[in-house]
Amino acid sequence: MTRFSVFFLVLCVLWAPVHALRESPSERMTMTHDGVERYYTLHVPPRVLGSKKKVPLVLMLHGGGGNDSNGVKMSQFSKKADAEGFIVAYPSGSGRFKKVLKTWNFWHCCGYAMENNTDDAGFLNALIDHLVENYPVDPDRVLVTGMSNGAMMSHRTGIELSGKVAAIAPVVGTMFGDEPRAKGPVAAFIINGTADKHIKMDGGKNVSRIQDAWDGTPMKPALWQSEYWAKRNGCKPKPEKIQYKKDVILYDYHCPQGKDVRHMIIEGGGHSWPGGRAGRKKADAPSQALNATDEMWAFFMEMTE
Repeated sequence: MTRFSVFFLVLCVLWAPVHALRESPSERMTMTHDGVERYYTLHVPPRVLGSKKKVPLVLMLHGGGGNDSNGVKMSQFSKKADAEGFIVAYPSGSGRFKKVLKTWNFWHCCGYAMENNTDDAGFLNALIDHLVENYPVDPDRVLVTGMSNGAMMSHRTGIELSGKVAAIAPVVGTMFGDEPRAKGPVAAFIINGTADKHIKMDGGKNVSRIQDAWDGTPMKPALWQSEYWAKRNGCKPKPEKIQYKKDVILYDYHCPQGKDVRHMIIEGGGHSWPGGRAGRKKADAPSQALNATDEMWAFFMEMTE
């Protein structure tokens, strides 16, 4: 072997791991719904585009006041998509400005979307249809997740689009108790934190800095979310309480196959995406008790296998 060949081999060995860890590029795209231009960031791993195999689709919904870029940053779902081979889309809510301060319409919350009764469920429905038609998406494996206001919207998506959504995974979200009965059962993986000052474990009125974004309706206690889905999915009413990890309690309902409901409560967890990155400088530091992206992906694969 020549000296050049040895040098080239060494370069390949050193470069390969760095290249393998590099995140493939995403693209910011638009579509018109209800006469309004809506934005979303789409991440399609190169190996997915070159394959005829249908893959899962994840919709990741940012929190209130954020946008699609916040969803990308907080959840780190694009890296997971590269590793596991699926498509992830980060839709942006609606607002007065073109690219910032976006919210989702969850009936009693939040901001512009609530005040203008924006048809966000219709937008997400149209987006799913578009992606199924134009990309190698398996229509039976669609997961919707989100944080805070995005978590609320993932609940609403499950309620209104249960025929298209296999599972939802709301993170630090809430419900208000007067939501309509979901059109069909949907598997649900839910996360809340005991130190969340915006979405309190015991519910009640919002007294945080974002209180003006709500209509004043009191929140239900955090566990009401899993109780709602357990009832709709035909699960046993009383969950099994499990010490899942050092600072994580799991409430695991016994449900029909593929329609499980699991609720994780993180001791000391704040208003953030566990295991991810903070959406802004003054946001709560993400809990490291678990990685929300990894946990919900494992749940999703279990529900759709």
